[in-house]
Amino acid sequence: MNEQEIPSPKNVIKGPWSGKGVRKVKLPDEDVIELQEKIEFAGDLSKTLIVQMIHTMGENGIDISKNSFIRDMAMIIELVQGSIYRDFELKHPTHKFVEEFVDIAINPDDTVETEVDFDTINKLVDILDEDEDDDPEIS
Repeated sequence: MNEQEIPSPKNVIKGPWSGKGVRKVKLPDEDVIELQEKIEFAGDLSKTLIVQMIHTMGENGIDISKNSFIRDMAMIIELVQGSIYRDFELKHPTHKFVEEFVDIAINPDDTVETEVDFDTINKLVDILDEDEDDDPEIS
């Protein structure tokens, strides 16, 4: 076995060293982590719900390959996510739309009725269509 020399005290560097120049790891804020988890959960849950719904519709003869069906699903996906976000008290762009165009009435027997204001929605769409018609064509 080799015998090692014990270094003299003047050859030993003493620590601890200052933290200057050493990067410290920044941990994400717990609120940010919680928000990210809620958003990820909302996405996963809405995806699971929509996939099951589309699968069931396909099994029942609905043509799920049409572009019109896909467009409808895009809106439904956002509305489902908005509903989940609302439960988590997170903002979602669909909230204002739903609040504006869906009325809720609570009956004396505590049952709830809803009514979608399609007249106003159709008027809004007509106004938007008029605005598009007024735009000059680009050649």
